[in-house]
Amino acid sequence: MIEIECPQCGKKVNKKDYRFHRKIEDAILDLMKNNRPQWLDEYGSCPKWLANYKAMFCPN
Repeated sequence: MIEIECPQCGKKVNKKDYRFHRKIEDAILDLMKNNRPQWLDEYGSCPKWLANYKAMFCPN
């Protein structure tokens, strides 16, 4: 297993898991941009708004 260090917390994680996580984040950002074209990712978002989009992308 190849591990890399998470740039956020410094924890060692499986490289495959890390890449998968990034793809999910990119897909959520794309969904946010498609629903609100005036929004730019550098604006950021509140936790509630981000949670709503995560729920749309990964419903339980």
